[in-house]
Amino acid sequence: MFFKPKYKLFDKNTPVCISGDTKINVPDGDASEFIKNTLLSAFGAKKASKKAINCKKIVFKNGLPKALAKEVSSDGNEEEYAIVIGETTYIYANTERGFVYGGATLASLSGKTFAGKLYDKPVCPIRGYRVYLPGRQNIPVFKNMIDFLAEYKYNSAILEIGGAMEYKRHPEINEKWVEFCDEVYADPNRADVIQHKTYPWTKDSIHCENGDGGVLTQDECRELSAYCRSRGIEVIPEVPTLSHADYICLAHPEIAERPEDAYPDTYCPNNPDSYKYVFDIIDEVIDVFQPKQIHIGHDEAYTLGICDKCKHTDPVELYVNDILKIKEYLDTKNVKTSMWAEKLLRAYTKAGTPVGGTGATGFRNGGQWAIPALWRCRDLLPKDIIYANWYWVFGDHHDRVYHDREFKMFYGNLSAILIDNWEKRIKWGALGGWVSNWGSFEEEYMQRNIQYFDLISGADAFWNTDFDSENKKSILNKAFKEAYRRKWKNTPNTITIKHRTLENIPHEYFWCGVFIEDKKYLLGNYEIEYADGTKALLPVKYGTNIGAAKMPKYPADNELMQLAGAALPMGENGDLFYECKYVDPNPDSDILSIKYVPILQEFTVEYGVE
Repeated sequence: MFFKPKYKLFDKNTPVCISGDTKINVPDGDASEFIKNTLLSAFGAKKASKKAINCKKIVFKNGLPKALAKEVSSDGNEEEYAIVIGETTYIYANTERGFVYGGATLASLSGKTFAGKLYDKPVCPIRGYRVYLPGRQNIPVFKNMIDFLAEYKYNSAILEIGGAMEYKRHPEINEKWVEFCDEVYADPNRADVIQHKTYPWTKDSIHCENGDGGVLTQDECRELSAYCRSRGIEVIPEVPTLSHADYICLAHPEIAERPEDAYPDTYCPNNPDSYKYVFDIIDEVIDVFQPKQIHIGHDEAYTLGICDKCKHTDPVELYVNDILKIKEYLDTKNVKTSMWAEKLLRAYTKAGTPVGGTGATGFRNGGQWAIPALWRCRDLLPKDIIYANWYWVFGDHHDRVYHDREFKMFYGNLSAILIDNWEKRIKWGALGGWVSNWGSFEEEYMQRNIQYFDLISGADAFWNTDFDSENKKSILNKAFKEAYRRKWKNTPNTITIKHRTLENIPHEYFWCGVFIEDKKYLLGNYEIEYADGTKALLPVKYGTNIGAAKMPKYPADNELMQLAGAALPMGENGDLFYECKYVDPNPDSDILSIKYVPILQEFTVEYGVE
């Protein structure tokens, strides 16, 4: 199994057969149907055994028995679970979410199940995945992703709402959002031009992937929320406010902080009309999702103190007052507040470049830009906000900014293989982390944006007390094997090929209007000839199912990690091959030959067929 439990005691001499004859007694609840289906999927096709103890039923019970709790050193964690496997198999947990984890763990043992006991609990309480709303055509992909989160024992999904959910009070917001996204999708370079090559001032990143540039109805969003709950996943809506507010400002440029910006992304915090729209949006989001917590954004706040209403006010005061107004409104709705929190940090890169809340000035596109210094806000904000520190890469000393003020802090945009001193940071008080997806849910984008790798390695960090004891190469190999296993499990009729290129293409992320283009990555095809006279083409696509013999920074380079799931690296750095699988297009006929047919002639592909 992928997860290393805190306690495990199995009798390898006593196999237990859980089969289609095993009765499953799951208590009624939001997740009961999912738990039952998870177990049926793992064991339902199996037949009773003559050589093993046949499990007659699986019983779920609230709370751990005292003797078992003492044996496994339970501390009453609300997400803990224990499994006792035998003629009657018991899954004990304190919450329905614990039942989800216990069911998923038992299902993972379907290959070899023995009599015994298993106990586990998470290392940290915040284990989330931050994503955009899916486009309508990708709702099934979104649901598969939520199933993935449940399987790897995440407990929250943070859904950016922005302009991608229907607003009945303000349909003009949706109309302008779609119009803006259509413009960006029409030209792969448009987002880069708007954000970086037109204006002298610094602009927020463009989130055109939200809703895949479209709008979901409120009923569709309710259904997505219910689906998450049925997997033990709490939905935390992210409502970008102040910064990343282009979806509001495009429809209402009269509230923009920078009136001369044709694509405004920040509203004026001294304009009362700004909050008329913000509070109306919040009301509709609360009505749809019924959340316990809302994330209010506030990252990448680059434009403050510009308009006539604000230019004589300290940007720190503008920033803090905006947060307090929104938090006070959420308090009246009994909803907690969380936010991005890099602006609390006075941070610098290794090269000495100021980042976060440090403030900076410079010149570009023929003019001067200035980012206000906001780090002083950290002494003016309340303790009951939950702060997302996505600047963990700049060193653990910045964690003290949050801990010394008794702030609740977790890590945003987490890539567990890259964070230093994870165990120490958790002991200091960090509450966990969110893996983040700033791109599409489509499988190729998920893979190449390193989502599968980060989610699997993140799950390891969230549950493994020895995560820092494992070297980076060990973590990478474990995550690669698990991603590859999961993608191809239960897939019949596959063709396995080992291949590599001798040339590299540097990795890039596919978001903010950057798309995966075949003309750049499709190296060629494998042409298959079958005995029945038919032929088929299997694509060889760099970064999607093939990589280079030599990687720049093995074992923790994005160029390599983007392959997780589709390919399995084999060998050592400088002499790597990649095993990949294809679904056989014609499994009823024998394969006579497979040959590689290049498209991009400058790439050398070496391959062998198993």
